[in-house]
Amino acid sequence: MTNYIERYWRDAKPEDAIKEPPMVARFRDEHYQDWVIDELIYWDRSETPWHRDDGFCYERCQVYDAPDPGEGWRLIDIEKEKPKTVDEVYANGSWLARPYPFDVDLYDKGRFYRRRITPAVTYVPFTWEDREQLRGRKVFAKEPHRQVEFTCDVFQLNDGGTFFINEFYSVWLCKNAVFVDTKEPVGKEVTQ
Repeated sequence: MTNYIERYWRDAKPEDAIKEPPMVARFRDEHYQDWVIDELIYWDRSETPWHRDDGFCYERCQVYDAPDPGEGWRLIDIEKEKPKTVDEVYANGSWLARPYPFDVDLYDKGRFYRRRITPAVTYVPFTWEDREQLRGRKVFAKEPHRQVEFTCDVFQLNDGGTFFINEFYSVWLCKNAVFVDTKEPVGKEVTQ
C-alpha cells in the first residue's frame, strides 16, 4: 500500500463522492477504530453515508487531498523533514522550483512540497571485458589482517570464468575495495 502522508487527509464532503475517477479515501465508524483505505464511490443521507468501492458503508470518511508528485518525485512530510533548496513547491496548479534556501520562516506548512527520488546505486563486479578501463587505476583493499594498495595491471581469467585483478577475485574487490582517486567501490555502477 502507498505510504500516505498523514497531514494530507481531510474530511470528505458529499461532492467528493461524485468526482471522477473515484477518490482515494479512508473510512471508519468510531474514532478508536483503525482506518480502512479504499476508494470513495458514493455518498447518501443515511446514518452511514460513506460508501467504499466494495459496497461497505461508514459514518466517517476522509479523502487524500495531495497533488501527484510526478514520476521520479515524492511528497515531503514536513512534519518529519524540512524542505531543501532543491525541493519544489506546489502553487497555482503546478510545481515550482524554489530559488532561495529554505529557512524555518520561509516555507509554508500548508503547502505541498516534493523532492526528487535519488535512484539507488549499486555496484557489480568488473568482468574480463572491462579490464582495459581498469588498467593503471589504483585500488585500496582492506583484508581481515592487512591493508593493501595496488595498481591494476595483471588480469587473469581462469578456466571456470573467474576474473582476477592482480591477485584478487573481482567479486571480492567489489565488496571490499575502493578506487584511490574516487573512493568508489571497485565495480560497475548500476542504477536501479
